[in-house]
Amino acid sequence: MPDSEIALRKKNNQDYHNAATWISEQVDIEPWSLNQVSSLINASRRVDGLSIYKNGRTPVISHSDLLNWFNNRILQTTVALSWEDYEEALGMGLYDILISELDQTDMGGIRQRSLAQHLENALTGYLAEVSVAKFLEQRGLDSVELDLGRTASLEDMVGSDIARVVRDGTKKRPNISIQIKKSKPRASWLPIPEKGETPPDVFILCRVGPRYEHLLQYFNSLGITEVMTNSLSSEKQKQVLKGIPKSKPIPTHVSGYVNWSDLESGELEVNEKRKNAHIVGGIGNIPGKIPGYGRPRVVGLNNPSENFLAAVSSLRNTPEDWRELITSL
Repeated sequence: MPDSEIALRKKNNQDYHNAATWISEQVDIEPWSLNQVSSLINASRRVDGLSIYKNGRTPVISHSDLLNWFNNRILQTTVALSWEDYEEALGMGLYDILISELDQTDMGGIRQRSLAQHLENALTGYLAEVSVAKFLEQRGLDSVELDLGRTASLEDMVGSDIARVVRDGTKKRPNISIQIKKSKPRASWLPIPEKGETPPDVFILCRVGPRYEHLLQYFNSLGITEVMTNSLSSEKQKQVLKGIPKSKPIPTHVSGYVNWSDLESGELEVNEKRKNAHIVGGIGNIPGKIPGYGRPRVVGLNNPSENFLAAVSSLRNTPEDWRELITSL
């Protein structure tokens, strides 16, 4: 009996929602929400990370391929962070913001940046780091120490987001330097700047998915929401705050890693159409111009300023890949 299938047309949000709903009917998608699973499907669809074929003129994927992708590429490398993890990341983020002389503007100094904007950026970055540490501990390391360089003496600074690892009871500096990059669930690419004097040996991408109301959920756990609710006079307004969902684990996806050697020796996949060339996958250096087409566009990424790209679907992400990385530490 032939496998059943589901449509996955480009830029058709309903298709991605339907696919996410179908997955949720087959397996428990927690800690992800339906919208987040839809974003993850869309991200992989953009960079040839799904086994798409045509049924007539309609792009489709078989149900078995879709479920295998979710189980093997997503669930196996999903880490659910607790609110204790959230508090740790929030504390580190606030500490960094308050002690550093952050530039409070962006857009060339045109727009003033608020503390909340700085905090959101720092918080998701630290959630990514905490997630990767937990992920590596689940796969064989006794413990992983993060960010020692922020508070250590100069001689202890290692220039790596992973400062110490403990394996078989022995603490040591890692043999390689690692930079943990964060992004949102909808991200299809890991962009990397040009190679500096001492580039990291490895980049790990972690897609972080706190819900829109994450800060209010945290306030709710501290009882602050109740204080805010009491300050409102309208019962309708109070119901809005009382309707804040209970705190749930924060989903993160340790999407994979790429070595500098992969970036330097790899090749991006380019789809050359009649008028434009589009980068649709792979790993490598972004070409400046392609004869007959000019500078290629990157599917799912507007005007990247970085020099290298790695598609999420091309990152090292198998159990063997992670064992190899842990051994190299």
